[in-house]
Amino acid sequence: MNFGIAVVQDIQLAKLESDMRDFTKSAQEKQQELQDAWDAFGPTPKWLDPADLIKVQSKTVVESSDSFIERTLNANPGILGYDLISRFTEIALILPENVGEDNIITNVFETFERQRGAA
Repeated sequence: MNFGIAVVQDIQLAKLESDMRDFTKSAQEKQQELQDAWDAFGPTPKWLDPADLIKVQSKTVVESSDSFIERTLNANPGILGYDLISRFTEIALILPENVGEDNIITNVFETFERQRGAA
């Protein structure tokens, strides 16, 4: 039985090595295609600063994976808003979890005051 297991493992390992060689070969070919395309652009202009590109890219808002999942799984966000409005009383009556913490009503009105600039 051990001999049979060893033969199967050798066959599977040989197939895996062959797949890895093919993958590496295709990865090298793809890298060469990218390098050829980059070389076709010609020399890098003197006015182009890679640091500026990184600075611009870092200022762009990148969506977190959690917000992407929430956004894509919720097909109609209007339903969530409707649900929050219809359940407002139920949500407002939930007691704070920690002592000294405000309830949702107080937090909502404080947020409105900050948005208006009154607080």
